Amino acid sequence: MPQTTPKDFAEITERRHTEAVLRAIVEGTARVTGAEFFHALVRHLARALGVPFALVGEVMPTDPTRLHTLAFWSGEGFAPEMDYDLATTPCGQVFGQAPRLFDSHVGADFPLAACMLDALGADSYFGYPLTGASGEPLGVLAIMDSRPMAASDERTALMSIFAARAAAELERQRAEAAIRQLNADLEERVKRRTAELTEANRELESFAYSISHDLRAPLRGIDGFSRLLQEEYGDRLDVQGSEYLVRVRRATQRLGTLIDDLLELSRVSRREMRRVRVDLSTLVAEIADDLRRAEPERVVDVHIEPHCATEGDPQLLRVLLENLVGNAWKYSRDNRVARIEFGSETTAGEIRYFVRDNGVGFDMAYVDKLFGPFQRLHNPAEFEGSGIGLASAARVVRRHGGLIWAESRVGEGAVFRFTLGENACGAVAELD
Repeated sequence: MPQTTPKDFAEITERRHTEAVLRAIVEGTARVTGAEFFHALVRHLARALGVPFALVGEVMPTDPTRLHTLAFWSGEGFAPEMDYDLATTPCGQVFGQAPRLFDSHVGADFPLAACMLDALGADSYFGYPLTGASGEPLGVLAIMDSRPMAASDERTALMSIFAARAAAELERQRAEAAIRQLNADLEERVKRRTAELTEANRELESFAYSISHDLRAPLRGIDGFSRLLQEEYGDRLDVQGSEYLVRVRRATQRLGTLIDDLLELSRVSRREMRRVRVDLSTLVAEIADDLRRAEPERVVDVHIEPHCATEGDPQLLRVLLENLVGNAWKYSRDNRVARIEFGSETTAGEIRYFVRDNGVGFDMAYVDKLFGPFQRLHNPAEFEGSGIGLASAARVVRRHGGLIWAESRVGEGAVFRFTLGENACGAVAELD
């Protein structure tokens, strides 16, 4: 069995000491990040290496001539963070270069930094550069002693390990800060863009309201004088002239209806919201009764699920249901017995209301156009309307924080579903 020589014993002792120092620093910094990590690192590094001073600093990308201390252990506690010129200090000989030892009288080598070094009582200095994963110089990790400092492979190895760890943490911090800044910038851009769009929509709605309102007076004049012409001079017109006059009056009435619809669409967007408890089932029943009185000859089976209640603006919700039930009534009129159904479903904790009919339906290939203003999926000669109703319905739903969509097949009716930004648990609690 070979005997252990004094040299072997010294190497073993040094290795164990290095392992103990490494373990102490790792344990002291393992559970912390950010500023806490840098403070823990310099404190444990100074104590483990038996020196009074240790610091870690970064050079800001915006000014590579100055170093900012992230943490500075000065024997009995942490010194305040500071910025200083690299060129006048030993850190300037380390940053972006190689490890550097100034074994004694370090102040004599850097006379412009001598006051600071003398105030600390530092006689020697050892620094290790912080380098990013891509080779970019980031900063410096350094220790200082009040006594001369001899070269040591153990110290260099330890400094190398923790300089790499400090560089990794610094890059992580910078990446995190960059992400926070990007998020803040994005949020600010979204806010600004949302404000711009809101203002643009407000101006557009105000313009549409003003134009629609201002068109009413001349339109009433055209219709009124056309009626007088028809009543008082109709017998002087030939058949073609009378037909022209009928067309003028029909067009003005159609335009009047369109203006009324535009004004209603604008009111839906401009009306101030007032949230109260609203029984949707009662609203649907009232709307169905109005439709029956308007067309008593029709046979329509209307099935209404009772007690469908929600929180919302009663006037806006009436506009929503008048359009949906009115559409179901209109597009099912060719059926000998029309059927309209109103009710609710709960899917994934969300209440979905629906209006279903057995009318003519529509081609789902055009469903994307359904809720746009002035969009018609049927011939106006077959089914009257301006294409504003469903656009108004969609706006009401959006103002309540919900969604609206439709499903249909040609000749097999349609179902319109909508949500109003509520959940089933909340609705049940309120009904109880």
